[in-house]
Amino acid sequence: MIVLSVAVVVLAAIVVLNLAVTVAVIRRLREQRNLSPDAAGDDAAMAGGPDIGAPVPDFTATTDQGTPMSRADLPDRTLIGFFSTSCSACTEDAPRFAAAAQALAENGVAALSVVQRKRGDDTEELVSALAPGGPVVVEPAPGPVLRGWRVSTTPAYFLVGPAGVVEGKSVVLADVTGPVAETSAPPAAVGAHAGHDGRD
Repeated sequence: MIVLSVAVVVLAAIVVLNLAVTVAVIRRLREQRNLSPDAAGDDAAMAGGPDIGAPVPDFTATTDQGTPMSRADLPDRTLIGFFSTSCSACTEDAPRFAAAAQALAENGVAALSVVQRKRGDDTEELVSALAPGGPVVVEPAPGPVLRGWRVSTTPAYFLVGPAGVVEGKSVVLADVTGPVAETSAPPAAVGAHAGHDGRD
């Protein structure tokens, strides 16, 4: 009985030690990744889509409010997020995307969300979380906008600059929103054509 008790104690100690070593290794790997200059590049590559500096592809879509959308409707600077109903990370990121979009609107940056709906999935929760940030496009997965952009995974984020050129992209929201320079431009609205003064 004593031998069995000792064996149990030794086994428990080994398990605890193994867990501690595993946690330490994971922490170290995360630290190395954060320090690596290639980390941001890897996150950008994972997003897929057009390269930074390349023009965004043409697309046509309709928002959940019935408003037609195309590349020509994007203001000078637009934050675009791609999400999916089958992606748990998308559900977690959606409120953060909406909050970031609202904050960036003060610097003249508009926002557009594109949600891929897997057959049988409910989009209400995801759309409700994204809606405060701007227009939302919902399309069956894989939808024409996602295919046209050649997005590799969700969530994926793009910052589109003047003339429809990609200024930034990543699977990490902060990588795209963080570097956005503050401007004095008034808040833009997706769907308002650049240069249109509102007069017919």
